[in-house]
Amino acid sequence: MPGIVSLRCAANDSFASSSLDFLFLDLPSPLKILQQIIPARFNGSISLEIISPIPFFYTPCVCQYGTIAKGYGKPLKDNLLQCDIPSLESGNYTLILKFMEIELQAGTLEAKLFPTVDEIFPKFATAGHDFTLTILGHNFDRKYPLQLSFEGTLTGSDFISSSQLRCVLPWKNSQKRSFLIEYALFGYKFHQTQIISSPYKEFPKIIKCFPSTGSIHGKTLVELVVSNLSLHAMPAKCVFGSDEVEATRSSETSIVCMSPPGTEGVVQIYIKDSRNQLSVDDIRFAYYGIPGILSIAPSALCEAQSIRVSIFGVGFWMELPKCKLGSCLGRAKVLNSSFALCFFAYSSCLQDKQYKLSISFNSKDFYPSKIPILLQNPPKLISAVRPYILFPGATLTIIGDGFHPTSTTSEKIQVILGNISMSGSLISEHHIVCKIPDAQMAVSSLYVMYMGCASNKLDLRLRISIQIDSVQPSLANAGSILTVTGKEFDFKSVLHCKIGIRNYRARIITSTQLFCPSPLKIAGTQLLWISDKSTSSVQLAGGIEFLPEMRIIAVYPTIVHNNKESNMLVSGINFTNAFSLNCKFGSVSVNAQYLTSSLLLCNIKSHYNDSANSTISLWHESQELSNEVSVGIVHQVLIQNVSHYFVSSNLVVLVTGLGFNQQNFLKCCVSDSICVESILKSTNQVQCDLTFYHFCNRLKSLYMIDSNGEIVSNKFRISLFNTYMTHVFPGSGTVHGGQLVSLFGQYFWNMNISVRFSAKPAVTTFVSSTLLICTLPPHPPGPSLVSLYYNSTLVELKETIVFTYHNPPRILRVYPDVVVTSRSQVITVTGEDFVPSA
Repeated sequence: MPGIVSLRCAANDSFASSSLDFLFLDLPSPLKILQQIIPARFNGSISLEIISPIPFFYTPCVCQYGTIAKGYGKPLKDNLLQCDIPSLESGNYTLILKFMEIELQAGTLEAKLFPTVDEIFPKFATAGHDFTLTILGHNFDRKYPLQLSFEGTLTGSDFISSSQLRCVLPWKNSQKRSFLIEYALFGYKFHQTQIISSPYKEFPKIIKCFPSTGSIHGKTLVELVVSNLSLHAMPAKCVFGSDEVEATRSSETSIVCMSPPGTEGVVQIYIKDSRNQLSVDDIRFAYYGIPGILSIAPSALCEAQSIRVSIFGVGFWMELPKCKLGSCLGRAKVLNSSFALCFFAYSSCLQDKQYKLSISFNSKDFYPSKIPILLQNPPKLISAVRPYILFPGATLTIIGDGFHPTSTTSEKIQVILGNISMSGSLISEHHIVCKIPDAQMAVSSLYVMYMGCASNKLDLRLRISIQIDSVQPSLANAGSILTVTGKEFDFKSVLHCKIGIRNYRARIITSTQLFCPSPLKIAGTQLLWISDKSTSSVQLAGGIEFLPEMRIIAVYPTIVHNNKESNMLVSGINFTNAFSLNCKFGSVSVNAQYLTSSLLLCNIKSHYNDSANSTISLWHESQELSNEVSVGIVHQVLIQNVSHYFVSSNLVVLVTGLGFNQQNFLKCCVSDSICVESILKSTNQVQCDLTFYHFCNRLKSLYMIDSNGEIVSNKFRISLFNTYMTHVFPGSGTVHGGQLVSLFGQYFWNMNISVRFSAKPAVTTFVSSTLLICTLPPHPPGPSLVSLYYNSTLVELKETIVFTYHNPPRILRVYPDVVVTSRSQVITVTGEDFVPSA
């Protein structure tokens, strides 16, 4: 019958005060699988549900599919169990539930390949109208129709062929721009697609026009960025004022068209789609009659073999463009109506130091710039750089001559160090600054490219003062201390560790080792930099892998048997198979078998643990990676209680517990060297005979070993030699002695026990383990210390017991000395040595 039963053990017809409760449950049956068909080769996270009229055990279970695949189940409520479904091949499977050592057959189910959805038509639909959707894919089955969910409405599908379905979807009144359609089979959602709403009232809208100016001659390539473009048919034309030109779609959000000829001024731009609908916006385009140069770059040029100038202006067009610098002609390339490039070959026609640039579009009329161009000698580097010894990431100052600061040259200075190019900033006509890149180089040459001209070269030595060889651990937890091994760690320098975006001061241990703290919240691969106050820095190749915090949530079983091999399931978060994990159970470490990111299997090897519980945690090599979870330990033989009595000079110990049997051949041990054979009384009790010597001197804890000498029980701490007295009655007596005195206490043993009053022995009679009676010996008046002896061996008592001796009382006078017997009368007695407590 199901229910709770209390178990209480008895020894010598006396029941123990404590009891154990056992819970008896009915097996869940009959079992019913709610989903008879499940997806095969499914990559997502899915599960099935099983019901039973009898409640399930509230413990995890293993869901076995056939003989190969398995998942894990957990009860959702009393009569409902959920099982994970692993990736299965097509076919029929028998589902078996395993609760600890109990197996239950739940039934059979079929794993079936789900269809795949490749394409749908149309992808755009008019809002407010039902529409027919065509679905293309594979493995569609007439017997198992798909279900579609559209904005909360379920609808079926019509089977056309194994690769085509069709259905009608009702459109709801909604202001959304897009909707999701979800596909499901047998209750499992396996795909979704998107439908775009295309209301008729939404027209294309021009967001940006580039360029926004052009020549009155037309032929300016204009790009329009348009919203709602994907919701309409391809725009057919661009409209400049009243003039229409053909448009070409360049992307999903933009179109391009060539501006038509126009008159000088500003016109409105529209686009017209295939339904002859115009965009509604206020985008304007300016026509320029005469081209104009607004700015040029650079404004200063170096004497070189070739010169390139960027021209910014308005009204450029692409008809026969040419450039002119002084008397030298060059070729031009117009990119749009506001930007052109001019190219010149250096020749003798460039003799002066200042020229004005002009541009022509018909080889006749040249339109000059108002800004002159300076022609100058190339720069020269002199004494070179500061500092001379360079480090990756350091700031480099270049000292030279021939630099001419202008408003545009700061962006045009390139510093070339070896094969690496860096941008430089001109801070004066003699100084350029740049930052050395984070790359390791040994010896490099340095030169400067300034306005297209190269300076002379200087040889520099790039030396790394700090070197990182290794970092431990390479797999680290956030907040852990990293040990960095390398070279040239200088105690005179203040070194900093940079991990991610965080900087921490490093603790230098030796010239080859330092400690770096890491951020408390960080994960993934992070670079490690070591830098000093001179901004020199060095990077660790490959970086450090910071692990997301692993956490153990639960283990099953939560109790293991001592000295027995056990398989334990560990559930949690952020488990990984990128490297080996170990389960550390107490002091024993074993390999953990990776199952999923939330499940591990640990085989706890047979070993002895004296505790009633232990902990389990996850480790990689010598590094702890997770929290600790407590695990209970059940011993093969469990000692629950120890009682005893004396026979002659022997101590008989009765050991009560669980797991005693004829095959154990157990011995009782009080130390590694003192073990005696046990006598089996019952499956719950054994007897061990110890000598008084063991009792007095060795017996502190008791445990059991088997015939192989292995400990098979817990160690039960006992303290048999704890005799103590509580009080003496009466607490005083006469100096002549001879009075009977009772001594009360605990754990008195009939082992030649005797009582002494201030070292004077008294005749002692053992009554029980709590009572002794002795004859008071003579003693001078005053306090006397009461002591207890076994075989002339003093017992150390917890409390001091004092007995008081006094002289016998003596009567000196009685008043009145005559009394009447027929009535009551008070008599006064006077004397000496009267005792108030007697």
